[in-house]
Amino acid sequence: MKNNICIKCGSKNLKENEKEFTFTFPNPGTVVVKQLCEECQDCGETYLDEHQAIDLARKVDNSKKKLD
Repeated sequence: MKNNICIKCGSKNLKENEKEFTFTFPNPGTVVVKQLCEECQDCGETYLDEHQAIDLARKVDNSKKKLD
């Protein structure tokens, strides 16, 4: 995803990096996955394109299954 500006703060200072996302579920509990995304360097807002969002969902599902 190549945003021109952050929709939260208006900054043009966006950088692609790998970020850890933490999800908490009643069972099995907390799942942490790393995903490539674009992040605003001024306010920290995170942006995922369609493929990154699908990949993140797949990683979360796989991590949950490992904990079951």
